Parts: sequence; structure tokens; C-alpha cells
Amino acid sequence: MDEITIIDRINRAFAWIGIVIAFGFFLFLMPQTFLSAHSISHISPAYYYLYGRVSTIDVYIILIISIILIFASLSTIFLKLNISSSFDADINKNFYIFFSVYIMILMFSSLIIETIYPKISSSAVYKYSFGVQNFIFSVSSVFQIIFLEIIPVSIILIIYMIISKKLSVNSFLFPYKNVKPLIPVIMIIAAGISVFITNYNIYETTLIYINTLILTYIYLRFGMLRALLVSFTSSGLELAESFFGSNHVISYIIAFFLLIWAFLGLYSITMLYAKTIEERNKKMAEENSRNGNDKNIDAENNTINNINENPQNAEILRRLNSMNPEKLWVRSACSNCGGVEFKINDDFSLECVKCGNVIPADADGPYNIVINQYGNVKR
Repeated sequence: MDEITIIDRINRAFAWIGIVIAFGFFLFLMPQTFLSAHSISHISPAYYYLYGRVSTIDVYIILIISIILIFASLSTIFLKLNISSSFDADINKNFYIFFSVYIMILMFSSLIIETIYPKISSSAVYKYSFGVQNFIFSVSSVFQIIFLEIIPVSIILIIYMIISKKLSVNSFLFPYKNVKPLIPVIMIIAAGISVFITNYNIYETTLIYINTLILTYIYLRFGMLRALLVSFTSSGLELAESFFGSNHVISYIIAFFLLIWAFLGLYSITMLYAKTIEERNKKMAEENSRNGNDKNIDAENNTINNINENPQNAEILRRLNSMNPEKLWVRSACSNCGGVEFKINDDFSLECVKCGNVIPADADGPYNIVINQYGNVKR
């Protein structure tokens, strides 16, 4: 088992723990969330990227839609269906590594910004009951993907594919290979749109920008449902921290778990990058070697062509045709002077050009020489 496989399994284990915690709290608080529908209708919809006023019925509809999409995102790690990149096993080969990378970036950026702007950690969301918080965290993760990822990225993808004449259902559902060179551009545009839509203070805007930037990459690379799974899990872990806020032991355990997960992401992406560079260099070396062999073959063919075209070399050609290469042997260097260039004598013995030392024609060994058009033999 190679190192990449081991690291992937460790990342998978951490991701599964995070997913279980997030879904556990989501389901545990769901009855309370349904009972809090009236209270939820009176909070600002801006918490979950909506504007205007929502009714109690709207809350139920939004919650049901969110539940369906959240469970659809969870199904991607169980079902292997060739219907979109979210379900494709080959495409999602390194998904858990990038899941850890997302946690790493989110964790470290949050710590840095909280150090600069401590008020960001005391969000008004935490003043609500846990049923309301469950709604805000879960629905916001869904609507974040819909409004900040799916809609803008889909529009960009469709425009690009129309211009490049690559528009098809398959290319839209499996966009990574088609837009791979443009991924950084799409990430920046999507993150910029998220900043424009949310319009928070500079610190919250920075977090949203970074968050959207990474989620856009995950969406393009692994599919929209995988991006939703990542977003929902991180929100669920934030809810878990809030739930155990008064219990310092459990809070520290969750914080320590996230910190280890973040460092795992840092190590994983470093190792994956090094592995990618190594494979790229190996591939380039193989291509260079193959090109070099092709050039050697061309050179040998040119030599033979030159001999054929030059009547003066008819005798040399006769000698070459009469030789048995498997019986023709030459040392790596002349045993007398160390020279590596020889001349063929009439009796087919090899004479060192440098010192005149002669190797008998019946000397036997592996064929390891090249005969040039002048009748000289080179190692």
C-alpha cells in the first residue's frame, strides 16, 4: 500500500467522523427545528442568503428542499453511478484529501481573522435556540451552494461551452476536463460574485470569498453534491461546537479534532503536490527518452541510406551485410589504451584507432557497437 492510499484512508476516516457528527446533530435537532418554524419565519432570511419575508409555510418548504439536497449529497459516498461527477468513483479518487484541505483553509483563515477581528466569533446566530440554529446552519450551507456556486458557475460553464462549441449534457455534468485550464478564472469570478451578493464587512467578506473559492474548485472537480456535502459538514461541525459551548471538555475535543484534521489537510496537499511533480517529471523523462531513441533510429537509418546512395561504400555495405551482429563483440574500451573507437580490418578483426590494438574477429559477446558510414566502429 503506497503512501497516497494510506493518507487517503486517514482523510476518509476524518471526513466520515465529521460527516457523522454533522448529520447526527442535524437529525437530532430536526424535531426542534420543525417546531421552531414560526420563530424561524421572523428571523432575517439573510442568514441563509435570502431576502424579503418568509412565512411559516415557506420555512417548511425551504427545510424540506434542504433535507432532500443534504441527503442527496450524502448518497454520493455510497452510490457509484455514472450520472454526474458527484457520483463517479474515478473522478472522486482524491475527494477526501481535498475535503481535508478545505477544512484546513477554513480553519486557518478563521483563526487568523478571529485574531484580527474577535467579534466575528460572536455571531448573532448563537443567540437563537438550537432548533433555529440547526435551520440556519443547514439551510445556509444548501443555499450557499445554490446561489454562490451552482447558479453563477453553471452560467459561466454554459457560456464557455457555447463559445467553445462543447455544450452537451455530459460536458455539463462532468465539467472538470472541459474547463480545467479555466478553473482559476471561474473560481475567482464565482468568489467575486459571492462577495457582491453578501456585502458584509471586510472580515466576513474575506471568509466568504475564501470559502467560495475552495468550494468552487470542489464543485468543478468533484461535483455540486460533493461540494454541498463539504459545506454542510463544516456547518454541522460549527453547530456542534455551539451546542457544546458550555461544556469545555467536549468543545476542546471538537476543536482539537478540527485542528488535527486541518494539519492532515496541509500534509496531504503537500504530499499530493510532490507526487504530482514526481509523476510529471517521470513522464517528461520517458518522453525525452522515447524521443531520443527515435532520433537514434533515424540516425541509423540515415547512415544506411547514405551507404546505399554512395557507390564508394559498396564494400562497406558488403561487410555489414555479411556480419553476424550477435557474434561481433567489442570491449567497453580498448584494453591497451582505453580507446573506444575501432576500425574493421579485412579479416573482420577490430583495430583500435588510437593505439592499433587488434581484437580478433572470432571474439564473442553481446552486440554493443554502432558502425558508422566510414566503416569505423563505435561503442
